[in-house]
Amino acid sequence: PIGMSLTALDGSLLRVNRALCTMLGRGEEELVGGNMAAVTHPDDIELTRRWMRHLATSGESVCRFGKRFMHRDGHVVHAELNSLLLRDADGSPVHFVTHILDVTERQLAEQALQDSERRFREMADLLPDMLFELDATTRVTYINRAISRALGYTQADVDAGLYSRDVM
Repeated sequence: PIGMSLTALDGSLLRVNRALCTMLGRGEEELVGGNMAAVTHPDDIELTRRWMRHLATSGESVCRFGKRFMHRDGHVVHAELNSLLLRDADGSPVHFVTHILDVTERQLAEQALQDSERRFREMADLLPDMLFELDATTRVTYINRAISRALGYTQADVDAGLYSRDVM
């Protein structure tokens, strides 16, 4: 489900849908009339304000960005926002309509994958055997320390375009 909000230029919430309430663990009566900053992760409040100012002053009407919210129980909710600034007939900003997608599970999965990759590389670097990884074009994407010691290749060589024929 996609959370939705109608937000005034000052950041106060005018309307919210049930999906946003569920996403943040809060009731509609708690959100409506309050300020978006009250449920935004403290480190992302200024980011949100910058995007709002940018839309209001740039003439652009749409932006997409990621930010974090604080769930009622204290956990962080990672979200992708698509905001549209609605203007009146004279072109003056009126309010924002925002769609909010909870990407917390994806964010956690990406972090878990990065942690797993880091652990794999740390273990691979400890092996006495030479180990390298190739992509589908046979380009080397990883070499362990044993290859570096035995053949003299470095991460800079890998980044520059080392191929399997170079290390075999």
